[in-house]
Amino acid sequence: MVSHGFSAIRYETEVKTNGLSSVLMAKCQGCHQKFKFETSPQLLNNRNKSKHYDVNVRAVWGSMATRGGLAHLNESLATLNSPGMSQQTYTTIEQEIGNMWGEVVEEDLLKAGAEERKIAMEKGQFHEGVPCITVICDGGGVKEHTNIHTMRLEGYANSKGTLPTQHVCYKNWDESSQAMESNIILEGFLKAET
Repeated sequence: MVSHGFSAIRYETEVKTNGLSSVLMAKCQGCHQKFKFETSPQLLNNRNKSKHYDVNVRAVWGSMATRGGLAHLNESLATLNSPGMSQQTYTTIEQEIGNMWGEVVEEDLLKAGAEERKIAMEKGQFHEGVPCITVICDGGGVKEHTNIHTMRLEGYANSKGTLPTQHVCYKNWDESSQAMESNIILEGFLKAET
């Protein structure tokens, strides 16, 4: 509300920050009542009842999607004169997003597998009584899926002659990226019945 050229609400102080979000204190110029407000809404994760600020989740999600990592995110934020995010906040949100992505991918793969099985059965395509499909590997469908944060963490520890700290490690492939696709498909089919 603006009255006589000045704002009825006056900013007092920043109470706390959490990554890109802040809790601010303001004061009504009329009644002098003080109140706090958050610059971003909080999201509730129903799985583990954790709360994260929406802006932080979006920043980590974007960082994961572009494979930038925390250092890259904080460097970008610094150029915008914006506060950065702590390692603990980033890692917690990153793990929750990773778990969610894993569940969604697994669900999609199961649906796709069931659909392929149904199509094979409708076409009468069986091998020893088991519905079968044709799989073509061209080597172009898979890129290296090594988590950049994990590479940096392990590389730093190795350079210091120590073991990396406890972390969720996504590095599970040491051969060429061209060999990855056919290996994934073979491993999947070998485990298909279980």
